[in-house]
Amino acid sequence: MNKRWILDEKFISYVMCALWIFAINVFSSFRHYLSELVTLRVMAGITAVVFVVMIVARYEDFIIRIKVKDLPWCSIVYTIFVTYVYSSQNWATEYIGATDIIPTLRENVLIIFCLEMFFGFGGYGKKIPVVYVIANLLFGFVVTFTTPIANWGSAKQYGGITSVNRNTASYVFVIGFGMCLYLAEKYGKYLYGAAALFVAFALVTGSRKGIIEIALTIAVFLILKDDLKDKVRITVLLVVLGIFGLVLFLNIPFLRETYGERLLAIFDDSIEDSSRDNRTLLRLNAFSAFLKRPWFGNGAGYAAVTNKAKIGINAYSHCNYIELLCNYGIVGFFLYYIAYIHMIVKALLHRMDLYAKMTLTCLIPLIVIEYGQVTYYIKVGAVPIIMLFLTARYAIGQDEKEENIATVP
Repeated sequence: MNKRWILDEKFISYVMCALWIFAINVFSSFRHYLSELVTLRVMAGITAVVFVVMIVARYEDFIIRIKVKDLPWCSIVYTIFVTYVYSSQNWATEYIGATDIIPTLRENVLIIFCLEMFFGFGGYGKKIPVVYVIANLLFGFVVTFTTPIANWGSAKQYGGITSVNRNTASYVFVIGFGMCLYLAEKYGKYLYGAAALFVAFALVTGSRKGIIEIALTIAVFLILKDDLKDKVRITVLLVVLGIFGLVLFLNIPFLRETYGERLLAIFDDSIEDSSRDNRTLLRLNAFSAFLKRPWFGNGAGYAAVTNKAKIGINAYSHCNYIELLCNYGIVGFFLYYIAYIHMIVKALLHRMDLYAKMTLTCLIPLIVIEYGQVTYYIKVGAVPIIMLFLTARYAIGQDEKEENIATVP
């Protein structure tokens, strides 16, 4: 491909990566101090200018390349889902609760479109995980060190200046952990240090789901490892660390009080846990509403409406699957999860590819954990999924293509 740019291409790629790192941190860390919408509009304007520069520099390539398979399918799929959500107002049982969801989803459409225009059409799909890791390491430092140390790992208020939910933050960090395990193979072992930081950030959130996600991520990583010796070495290391962690847990009262019964309550119904019990009711109420209108759902935000009416708690279902089914029915559920299906299928078709393994390692724990939390519309929660979707589409198989091009005489 001809890559004659008006300006230096490498320089522009670094600038765009830096700008997206800044933008993601505005969305996650500084949204109370800097306008998310203004930041997004600025990024959209810059992306438009850079895209025009790319077209001018690669005019012939773009004309040849315009085929159905090269359309921005990530943006198209996401836009179809958001259009459906917006249309759900027309048949909604009640409109209450939808006012926050729809504007956020519209902004997410612009985020995925801007990311795809540069990283996808610019040929920088492999930079997406790097941008994700750097941006969320910065987010980790901000949220961790603006949260009082006394609140670390406990059920007390978490989020510091970001006000982010502990469960949302933990899964953002665990996806970064999964990415680092593979980026270390590509860019250097020092990234294992970044992986350890992500684990530390996830533990500080005090999220029980985060602990489960870390365990699932490690399990999938080990399963996908090709070298048996590596599997054995890593397993031995994990056993040693596990024993060390258990010794600390048994001898430090703070750890027992923080993670003791709260963690065991996930698996043992005999332990009282109001949070677990309330969330069970929230899911059951939302699922009952889905059964009444299974195909098209009750409209955006209805899960919170039915929970308030039945048990007096104005809260969503705390389950991505039931939330989507209740609000948008089977049709909306499929329109959303078609992106996940695409990621899994492409990763399995290229299962020896590093980015394919990365996608599966990050996605499988997310699929499991979405039973216990809603991730589809909150910006801090949706951006990681968007970036994972783009990584699957534009990074998987790229190493193989580049090797084939390099071998052509």
